[in-house]
This record gives sequence, structure tokens and C-alpha cells, in this order.
Amino acid sequence: MANLFIVEKVEYKKNRISYKYRIEGDWKNVFRIEKDKNKLESWYLQQFPDTETLYYEYTSDIDKVPYGIAIIPLLSNIMPLAWFFDATIYVDEIDETYYYALDNILKGYKTFRKGYFNDAKKGSECIVVEKIVRNKQKTSCKKFLTLFSGGVDAWDTLIDVIFLKPIMLTIWGSDIFPGNSKAWDFVKQTNSKIAGSLALGFTHIKTNFRGILNYGIIHEYIKSLHPNFNDYWWSLQHGLALIGMTAPLAHVENIGIIFIGSSQSLLNHWFELSASNPFIDDNIKFGSTITVHKSFQKSRNDKIRNIIKYSKLNNHPLRLRVCWERMSGENCCICEKCLRTWLAILSEGFNPMDFGFDLNEAIIKQSLDSFVNRRITVSKYWDETINNFKGNKYLLDAINEENIKSLIPSIKEIVNILT
Repeated sequence: MANLFIVEKVEYKKNRISYKYRIEGDWKNVFRIEKDKNKLESWYLQQFPDTETLYYEYTSDIDKVPYGIAIIPLLSNIMPLAWFFDATIYVDEIDETYYYALDNILKGYKTFRKGYFNDAKKGSECIVVEKIVRNKQKTSCKKFLTLFSGGVDAWDTLIDVIFLKPIMLTIWGSDIFPGNSKAWDFVKQTNSKIAGSLALGFTHIKTNFRGILNYGIIHEYIKSLHPNFNDYWWSLQHGLALIGMTAPLAHVENIGIIFIGSSQSLLNHWFELSASNPFIDDNIKFGSTITVHKSFQKSRNDKIRNIIKYSKLNNHPLRLRVCWERMSGENCCICEKCLRTWLAILSEGFNPMDFGFDLNEAIIKQSLDSFVNRRITVSKYWDETINNFKGNKYLLDAINEENIKSLIPSIKEIVNILT
């Protein structure tokens, strides 16, 4: 039976877009469409209370957005699956710019995921559409938007484009799921304060875009064909899905350029790249809006140096949010990503406690234990930090702020293992 995704209706409710759709074929089980909530695991129900349809909620009224723009968030979330499963998507209308951009987006996927999409010839050929409509903004006075999670990539990008006065966008639904309102309140308050302190606009999107997919089944199936496959979110989904959901916002706010920070760099081989990279992101276009994948040429330590320099020159204290492990929205300080970040800050000669890492003796002891027992994998992404420590064995002695001074002897034990 052919794999089909049939969009039956796009529903508007002031600041919310949702979709009614029907799915047919063998690929049906990669979507969470179960209406009997007793059959869904309790964790999933807590994180995604609404399980039956895909929705996006904006802070702007989007009920006048054309259908061809409103359909883009849904399409951007499922296009890689449609290409992989040779599925056909039926929609009433689509934006002309986005429709033809799909061809180059698919070429981008084929560049870094070789062999995954051999059956897909053109990015747009899997879409059956009644009308292709040109949606150009009426004014030439364009605004700018930058995706902002609060992490190293996001801060580095914001600093580089701050002269453009971009609107800062944080998404509720990517790492913090819709059911975790406590963590979201913390992140929203933090990021809106950052925007206010920089005299920038702030907006957010709430969505269950990750909740409609059955990641376990997707992962198992793709990995059976490609043993080195990581996971759908990291390997195929997030760049296109995150940028695509901004389309209605970009239309109503007259956004000309969307910036997204690079999560990786030229240090990566093509097969190591995540689903957010220049081959994909720079090809995403809709209406009068283009995307710029920022700072692919920089290493993570380059970005950290940029952040430190900005903070010190402008006397602007800032808190990084890099952790995907802690459900509270704060840094746990002990996962690989947290450790790699706060040790990188130390290797540049600065106090990580000035950048959102609330260290104490217990955290340092737990971190040391993770290295001793090899629960933390030291990859090539640690090389620059390690070389910094090797190049200046007295570096830690120069960091003498009272809030970290007592921790330095224990931190030296970690550095000794690294070097």
C-alpha cells in the first residue's frame, strides 16, 4: 500500500495553527496518531499532553497567514521522512519559494547523508498540490530573526548579528517539551530578560512537533538499513523543522533573514554533520525570507572566546544554557556537554561561574569520578581545550575569584586526567 500523508484541513485560531491529516500505508506507525491515551506511555503523555494533532502557537496573530505559508511548519517536520519512505504528501496550496527550495534542500541531505535518499529524485516531487502561490511581503523594510536557545551557538550568533537588532526566538518544544511548563517558565523569563537588557524583541513558539513522531520505530527502521545512523532528531530532523516553523511568524513580522547558529563546524567530516548544517539551512527559503547558517567556520572554542570577549568588553554578565540532560532548564554541570563547555571557559582563563555554571565541591567530585571511570568520552571536540591547558600549566592558578578559588585544586585533578 502506498505511503500517503493527506492534509485535510489547516485550522487557524488567532495565534495558533493546527492541522488535521490522514496517514495511510506502511509508514503509518512512524507517527503517533493513537487516540486511546491509555495505550501511550505515561512519560510521553506528561511531556506531550496533546497527542492527536500537530500544532504551533505563536506570540503574534497568524490567522491571516496564507495557506501556502501556514503549511510549511508541518511539511518541514516530515519532509525527510517522506523522502526516506517514498511517501506522497497531499496539500491544497504551497508557497512557491519553499516548493522549489525543497529540491536544493534534498540535494543538501544527499550531500551529508549519502545513500539515504536514493529513491527521491527531486525534493518537491513527493508533494501533490493544487496551487503553487507566490507570497512576497509588501514592504522592502525587512527585519531579522535569530533562533536563541541560550547556548554557545546561539549566543555567538546573537553577538555577531546584534548590530542588526534581530528579534530573538526561543522554541518551546525542542529540548523543553510542552508538558514541562516549570522549565519553560524559567527559560522564557531568562531569555526575555536577555532580550530586554539588549533592547531587542523577544518571541517564542510553542509546539508538539516532536510529539507526533514515534522516534523508537523511526530509529530502529533506519538503523537496520544504515548501521551508523544516530537518531532522527539529530541526524535528519531539527534544522529544517526548527527553521520551517518560523514561516508564519516571518510572514507577519516581515522577516527578511533568519539566523541559526552552527552546532558543528568545518572540523566535522561530512558524515558527522547533524541535521542543521549549511547544506540544508542555507537552502531553506519561503516567501521573501532566506536563512543564514551562521559560524560554520568557527570551532566551539572560537565561539566561547567571542562570548567571553563580548561579556567582558561590554560588562554584560550572561548565563549560557547548554544542558539537554536536566529537565529544569538549567545546567547540570556534569553531563558531557556541560563539562566540555565549562572546562573550555576555564581553558581560556575565565571563571565558568560567571557564565551560568553553578559549580561546587560535590559537582567537581562527581565530574572527576566520571572521567576516572570513563563515563565521559573525550572526543576530538575537546582537543582545543586540552591544548590550552597543556600550553599553560599555570593557567588555573591565575583564576582567583573567591567563588571558585577553593575548587581549583579539585579541578586540577580533572585537568591532569585530560592532559
